[in-house]
Amino acid sequence: MALVDRPEGGDVIIRASGPDANPGYVLRAVVESDQLACATRAEAETKARTLAEHARVNVWFAGAADEFTLVVRFRGSERRTSRRTISGALHSQSPRTAETEP
Repeated sequence: MALVDRPEGGDVIIRASGPDANPGYVLRAVVESDQLACATRAEAETKARTLAEHARVNVWFAGAADEFTLVVRFRGSERRTSRRTISGALHSQSPRTAETEP
């Protein structure tokens, strides 16, 4: 598998917008316009990671023109199989065997 050094279709991109003294951050997909504004880079990264993990795509930070830095890779990774109940306890996805009476 070749290492990708540029965003692919559907990947989430974080880019700074606004003045250098007080930048905001926006999220967008590769071929889309800006979609979500965030006040801080930490907020943008948190939201980008959540969106990318759900869609199984990568997150990139856009620097100068045509300069991208990979933040996190979800493309090609498997989804977690554990799930939470209402009480928050983890349950295994493995099949259970029925108990038989003697």
